[in-house]
Amino acid sequence: MEVDETCTEEPPLQEMSIEDQFRNRMRKLYPAVDESVTPLPRFWTSHKELSSKLIIQQGTRVEYKGPGSKGYKDAASARTNTEIPAVCGLYYFEITVISKGRDGYIGIGLVAYGDESQQLNAQQGVVRSGYNRLPGWDQDSFGYHGDDGNAFSKSAHGQKYGPIYGSGDVVGCCINMVNRTIFFTKNGSNLGIVFEDVPDKPMYPTVGLQTPGELIEANFGQKPFLFDFESYLADFRRDQIVQIKNFSIDDTDGSFQLKIQAIIANYLNYQGYSKAATAFEEATRTKCAVEAEATKKTRIGIVSCILKGELTEAIARLSADFPNLLENNHELVFQLKFQQLVEIIGGTESEMKNYKETEHSFGMLPASALQDFIDKGRHLREFVLESNSDNESMLKKINQIKKISTLLIDNDPSKSPAADLFEKSRRQKVATAVSAAIRQSQKLSARPKVAVLVNHVRLLHDTLLQRDIPQAAFTLPENFLNE
Repeated sequence: MEVDETCTEEPPLQEMSIEDQFRNRMRKLYPAVDESVTPLPRFWTSHKELSSKLIIQQGTRVEYKGPGSKGYKDAASARTNTEIPAVCGLYYFEITVISKGRDGYIGIGLVAYGDESQQLNAQQGVVRSGYNRLPGWDQDSFGYHGDDGNAFSKSAHGQKYGPIYGSGDVVGCCINMVNRTIFFTKNGSNLGIVFEDVPDKPMYPTVGLQTPGELIEANFGQKPFLFDFESYLADFRRDQIVQIKNFSIDDTDGSFQLKIQAIIANYLNYQGYSKAATAFEEATRTKCAVEAEATKKTRIGIVSCILKGELTEAIARLSADFPNLLENNHELVFQLKFQQLVEIIGGTESEMKNYKETEHSFGMLPASALQDFIDKGRHLREFVLESNSDNESMLKKINQIKKISTLLIDNDPSKSPAADLFEKSRRQKVATAVSAAIRQSQKLSARPKVAVLVNHVRLLHDTLLQRDIPQAAFTLPENFLNE
């Protein structure tokens, strides 16, 4: 009786804007990230005091314009506009070296610092903490440099790591926030993990330049990466799922198996599979609270009506078979009668049979159906205004009624701003609510135990997301439920 997972086709890439393509790609790479809460890095920023050294163009290009005559003192760096959300799990970005300039003193990497570090040291006349340094020279900073191929962390003296890079090369950086490691890539090849035990702090992608003519352009996901990050991410995600599946459960006393059997028996009874439930209970010697057979058949019949869009029939049967159910359940009454309006204005065949005229189509209803829609809409509005709902709930319901009323002037409701009202999942939600209310009236559990467990898992996952736990990127319930 739970919400049906439906798939929607995505428009071809050529029909999508660059922004939509970016969002689409990011959703696939980082499905646990909610950008309204934790936005992803999009463009470079630098300290205003370094504007004479660095020029940032279109947000992703960085060019060195300083003198480059004083060695490391002329270094300058840029970081992204925001930190990497922890719930990415793994995060990756690339730069293309358009020109290595005079000496190719280019560094790519990650740095941990906040806005409080973006200040001038009045006595020394230099920018503090990172902006006038190449990646890896400072505490909590990690870099891979192009002039010597060395990797740097907390020191201006690097360790041997990979090949040098320069004009035309594509270099990438990946941080794994689950096991706290960093690796780099060159021209699509993984150079291997170089930093471990990376501190659990907010990290920003960063790039540093030092000599005239150095020019790079970043790819934060605006276009496909040269390194096959999607496959790397999929492999890691698969390993995490296997680890969860193989988690050992101590069931020496058989109690876990008994719980699973009870859940299955409960579900079979809830769904009305009486013969299967009886056979399963006999085979496993499982006992669970049983719904009266007559009540179960009636409940499932009403639910079936709702799922088929027969709301008038469902409401009539509820009133006849459970006369007291709707008396004080204003929320359920609203859901039923609002869905009834949806089925009428949508020209659902099962609803149209209640009217004399036979000719109708989606968006072109017979006069009696239109008049009935208007009458029922007015009555529902009066019902809401007379209920004892709080102001916020009442306003929300009134706005829903206004929304569906706009369909009266649409020739094709399926293409209107209110088209989401016709999603079949809405029927499922109403059916679930009705089924739960009937069961509760019989002093039985409102939902099957398996649905409660699924909701519990989703709540736990939401808690992981709210606390920015990196593992949340690989423990999405859908990864297991949709296999």
